[in-house]
Amino acid sequence: MGAEHEEGEQPPPARPRAALVDHPTLAPLLAGLVAFLASAVVSLLHPAVPQVHDEFSYALLGDTFLEGRLANPAHPHWRHLDTIHVLQQPTYASKYPPLQGVVLALGELVAGRPTVGVWFSFAAACALLVWMLRAWVEPRWALVTGLVVALSGQLVVFWGTLFWGGALAMGGGALVYGAARRVVDARRPRDAVLLGLGLAVLALSRPYEGLAVALPALALVAWKRRADLLRVTALAAVPVALGLGFLAYYDWRVTGSPWTLPYSLHSATYCAVPELLVGAPREKPEYTHPILEYYYAQVSAPPYTERRTWDGFLAGVRLKAMVFWTFFPIYSLSASLLALPFALRERGTLFLAGACVPLALALALETYELPHYAAPGLCLIAGLVAIGLGRWWRVGPGALGKVLVAAMIGGGLLEQGLGARHHLRLRAASPLNHRARIAEELEARGGQHLVLVRYRPWHNPHHEWVYNAADVDGSPVVWARALDDAGTRRMLEHFAGREVWVLEADPAQPPSAPPGPYEVAPPPRLTPLAALQGGGGRR
Repeated sequence: MGAEHEEGEQPPPARPRAALVDHPTLAPLLAGLVAFLASAVVSLLHPAVPQVHDEFSYALLGDTFLEGRLANPAHPHWRHLDTIHVLQQPTYASKYPPLQGVVLALGELVAGRPTVGVWFSFAAACALLVWMLRAWVEPRWALVTGLVVALSGQLVVFWGTLFWGGALAMGGGALVYGAARRVVDARRPRDAVLLGLGLAVLALSRPYEGLAVALPALALVAWKRRADLLRVTALAAVPVALGLGFLAYYDWRVTGSPWTLPYSLHSATYCAVPELLVGAPREKPEYTHPILEYYYAQVSAPPYTERRTWDGFLAGVRLKAMVFWTFFPIYSLSASLLALPFALRERGTLFLAGACVPLALALALETYELPHYAAPGLCLIAGLVAIGLGRWWRVGPGALGKVLVAAMIGGGLLEQGLGARHHLRLRAASPLNHRARIAEELEARGGQHLVLVRYRPWHNPHHEWVYNAADVDGSPVVWARALDDAGTRRMLEHFAGREVWVLEADPAQPPSAPPGPYEVAPPPRLTPLAALQGGGGRR
């Protein structure tokens, strides 16, 4: 009846909202636009400056690409510039995979702000998430879930405004699972190519976790398309080969070997413990500065030692589950997953749930936990949330299900907003905001400057000041460490002509009590070296 029409009668036009939800292009673009605007607004209200070790390293990566290089020559006084998460030998380069650096470089090149590239990467990831979900769930819930992700405060802050990535791996995972489902269903050549492109993105952003996420998708394609698997493989292999070829060339330029990742070389050079719990213990490396030894050999080592025991491993798994669960926009949406046992016959429920297992195992074996480690698998959780929301929506009587879904989504976004507010306040209190201010003030003075950074024994190793641009000698401000007198004298001769400053990063006395979480750090003491040598000094 209702859907039938007399011959010659035109069906009523689709409602604009329904047309948008069902449109294969406009729906993903809407999620991408919302994500872009959310990132831009947060970034403009709270401009991002590097504060975490990873962010400084990624900033170096983008700056290196802007210089037209894949790696920088080792500096003759690299020991004074040595720092966390950065290679100094055989080249001066970031330890991280290259794709996030490309994003930052494009943002700087196009708009003069590296974070603009981050806005676009988060927008693209959210658009790809909706595109992926449309292959697994109803279009309505694909768009709703994509919009929830695009508006989730913590995702917007960390993956949409900061330097250390997450959006690229999220988009790569969505590309793999969206393409895999379409390869099985539609059998179009372009989908096989997109599958290969997703694999390449994962290889160039988060290869370890990306491989764990991709394995179930590849198994699905191999099983469902086994009759013409050679054809699918040939199409997917083109972008994969290009991506791996670039990665091998990049590795060769940075480490001197196409088979050695910068991350692996950095780990062997600096890290006192391996990144995987199954790795063998290491001898403690030699360090150029006590703060590096303290960070790598003491601060970073305990999780590995503790989690090598069964009780420690289980405690680590519980901690990781809490870190990932509270970061992603499903903490308040957990109730949606309670509906999954009643949706086992729906398309994709069992497969998406099973596909989470390899990633969970990979994360459990890692020594550390940060939310972006799980970024390639966000599409899987999003798919399960979408299925659960759809099932709850149909709960009766009356509008009960609709009210429950609205409450879940509203609660989730509120909780995410509070989490984002907390992290933004923590960043506003970071002492490294003073670093950005000092750099701006020194550049405004004109000329070139060298800042010798000194730490007290009570220095927090998570607040590292010594980071530099790709072109160290051409930078208006260089940050360095004062080591032995002879080495420092040779470094000062190398940087002759620069105004030299000494920066005391810590207060003269250790704090009597831990500072509050939002307590703004006092400014450090910045003194001209000439004034110190002459017995004077000024702030």
